[in-house]
Amino acid sequence: MKTGFKAFWTSFFFFIALMVNHCGDIEHKNPLDPENPDTHGKVIITISDPLEGQNVTREYRVEGTVSPRAEITVFVHPLATNEYWLQNFPIVKNDGSWQSDCYFGRENLGAGEYYEVFAVTPKEKLKVGDVLYSFPENTNISDIVTVYRPQ
Repeated sequence: MKTGFKAFWTSFFFFIALMVNHCGDIEHKNPLDPENPDTHGKVIITISDPLEGQNVTREYRVEGTVSPRAEITVFVHPLATNEYWLQNFPIVKNDGSWQSDCYFGRENLGAGEYYEVFAVTPKEKLKVGDVLYSFPENTNISDIVTVYRPQ
């Protein structure tokens, strides 16, 4: 019985080591990257929530779809500034639906203002919290949705 137990755990740890080693080699390839030979065409990104003109809270979960499934980033642009705020990276499910918790201003700043929210397949690696001062370079973009955060 000890031999079977030992063989099981040896096999289990070998499998885990193999999976960890393999997963470390996985790299995101942008579907429209000209250097990527696996390109398949245009990526369609939609935002289903919030809708155009809708009121949002300071923290709001933005939802949509991406087809074919791809890595995307979400930005919030306060219309009173030239800043584009990178939001939390969306969770993209196998069916292409995604969601991202976004911030429209700060706790005591940004109420009573309009914002744009949109998603892109980025051309460059970005970090959550990055602030860009021009429209982000992208290969695909969703519709730009304008929302309002009431007082």
